[in-house]
Amino acid sequence: MAAFQASGQRLPRWCEENNVKPYQLRYWLQKTEATSESGPTHWLSVNVAPWTKEERSDASMVVRVGPATIEVHDGFDPVLFAQVAKALAELC
Repeated sequence: MAAFQASGQRLPRWCEENNVKPYQLRYWLQKTEATSESGPTHWLSVNVAPWTKEERSDASMVVRVGPATIEVHDGFDPVLFAQVAKALAELC
């Protein structure tokens, strides 16, 4: 895109000489224009505290299969979980 803008050529001619489809160049020109209009990006730093072992042992996730809800805790049996989920999926 910078090469096109620096060339001073019209879009159809530049695309022909550079083996670029005009619609592709227009797409990227519009996309970068829309991005620059939204203003500058401001990044923030985020500090993530490490988990303690106690916090991890209480970790769980909730899985919903149809109307059924399963709460899965750390150390679950994945084979049993798969069997239960399959049975629920067949029933629901």
